[in-house]
Amino acid sequence: MKIKQTKTAIDSFHSLTEDQLSREENETIKHLIEPKTISMLCGLTGIEKSSMSRVLNTLYHKKEKIDISKIDKCPITNKKVQWYKVKTPQLKLFV
Repeated sequence: MKIKQTKTAIDSFHSLTEDQLSREENETIKHLIEPKTISMLCGLTGIEKSSMSRVLNTLYHKKEKIDISKIDKCPITNKKVQWYKVKTPQLKLFV
């Protein structure tokens, strides 16, 4: 089954490649210079928790841009959660 699509819709779909980050991903990475939890990021960015989970999973698993820095108590929810931080490039000294 073929669906008729406009040229602009097709161009828009193909404009975001694997290496590029979405607006939500860029906004999230800006706040992850220091470790933060999902709840903290939701408060800073205004993105809902379910959407933030999707963004963090994409950045962690698919694009490998962030790391889990620690598992500790969240100051907002008082529960043990993962704290995320931007991956820092490490120099290979002993190759």
